[in-house]
Amino acid sequence: LYEDVKISLGLEMRMTEGLRSIHDQALRYAQGRTMPGPIVTRAKPGFSFHNYGLAFDSCFKGKDPYLESLRTLDPKHYEYCWQKFGDLAKAHGLFWGGDFKTLSDRPHCEKQYGLSINELHDMYDRVGLAGIHEYLKTIEGGS
Repeated sequence: LYEDVKISLGLEMRMTEGLRSIHDQALRYAQGRTMPGPIVTRAKPGFSFHNYGLAFDSCFKGKDPYLESLRTLDPKHYEYCWQKFGDLAKAHGLFWGGDFKTLSDRPHCEKQYGLSINELHDMYDRVGLAGIHEYLKTIEGGS
């Protein structure tokens, strides 16, 4: 994905976060609700693909990782860059957070394997994180 972004946009990207613990999700969910700061997630603990190692967030390399100065200087190019990232992510079989119906999250991508977050949550309660990953290996044809 990142190589495709570099080829298409001439910009380099990096991952900022992948697996996030349930505890860390609880802290993020509390922000803007019971803790100071803006709301940054609508996902309660256990209801983020990050909690199962199936999501990652990205940013652009350099001094302006989320292209905020570009948003001001050239809003159309800003939109183009993030949309291109999203289009490339989808071409790689990922769900792009820019398509979330509420609280668009352009840096976010997730591999859903045809599972809903509720199914993952229920599976976690039954078999834990290792069990989920073993099951996903069978979907991918791994051993």
